[in-house]
Amino acid sequence: MRAKVLVVDDEEFNREMLEAILVTNYDITMACSGEEALEKVSHEPPDIILLDIMMPRIDGYEVCRRLKEKKETAIIPVVMVTALREKEDRIKGLEAGADDFLTKPIDRAEVLARVKSLLRIKHLYDELTDINTTLEQRVKEQVEELQRTHAERERLQKELEIARDIQQSFLPQVIPQIEGFELAAINIPAKEVGGDFYDFIPITEDKWGLVIADVSGKGIPAALFMALSRTIIRINTINNPAASEAICKANAFLTEESETSNMFVTLFYAILDTKKRSLTYTNAGHNPPLLIKTANGEVAMLEGIGIALGVTSDIDLEEKEIFLDKGSIIAFYTDGVIEAINDKKEEFGEERFIKVIKQNQDMPAQKIIEEIQQEIVTFSSNQPQFDDLTLVVLKI
Repeated sequence: MRAKVLVVDDEEFNREMLEAILVTNYDITMACSGEEALEKVSHEPPDIILLDIMMPRIDGYEVCRRLKEKKETAIIPVVMVTALREKEDRIKGLEAGADDFLTKPIDRAEVLARVKSLLRIKHLYDELTDINTTLEQRVKEQVEELQRTHAERERLQKELEIARDIQQSFLPQVIPQIEGFELAAINIPAKEVGGDFYDFIPITEDKWGLVIADVSGKGIPAALFMALSRTIIRINTINNPAASEAICKANAFLTEESETSNMFVTLFYAILDTKKRSLTYTNAGHNPPLLIKTANGEVAMLEGIGIALGVTSDIDLEEKEIFLDKGSIIAFYTDGVIEAINDKKEEFGEERFIKVIKQNQDMPAQKIIEEIQQEIVTFSSNQPQFDDLTLVVLKI
């Protein structure tokens, strides 16, 4: 099905020019005023809107503001088309909710590229909505079936098994093979389902996004928010080479979703540049990964200024870049690793964590993870696991 584009401009020439550029690939609807645009959107919402700013009565800023205030139209991407070039004009547009800008005179290639990019993001968001709807429906159907055929204890156990299977499907099923680098990962929920997750996201041919995150809380609520967080982060990081910018955009969506759940997520996101052999990262309130330089035994913590996602929509995340020496190891982890306790209520801690890595630094990444896991099990003895445990090892 062809995407629907609404072109809004009070100048007939501009409307016809945009229609000529887009009509081959999209279904075009046109409006010559802000009032007509709002009326058409209310009757048949388009997939994207190209919106002129300077119009009589209701200008583009006000049209965009009204669209973004309504839940049913807030997700529609709005591209403001303007001859204004001042920074203040763009800031005003962003404050009104604009997703992108096109500057007059119009460039055909730029129009097609921006429309295609925003439609791809909207398509991914629509997929997220469908996934959530399907997830809710599947859980509802299973719960109803279990209520009819099983006792309460069996019903709950089955529900958790279903949620666990669904949650595990959101984690990477295959570890990417990256020339010159070695990756391994593990995720062990404290209960049947949990809130930790990791991800490997292709950015470009020579760049990979690495994610590790920890959702507040445990159980099914944390698992559902984990699925939502993972998808929103993917939407905003795919094809985006700016680490901090991508996560700040994801935070805006997560904050809106967390208003009812009161949940948040700590996250460390890094972009691995395989050509430069560098790591550009941002830390949103997460445990700083450990960088171990095996050549001299030096250990550094990849710290950064930033708060957890979903707390407030207005955040500022520090972005840093480091270059990676051959033989170095980076361990990304959640607090379940270092906060595992033994029967004396002692924590496993960073010191033991670092020691295990150094003792096995010549091993493959997967073997290092297995050794860490075994050390935690031995240390904890008969103590139950009280927090989710997630670990990613990157070996250069």
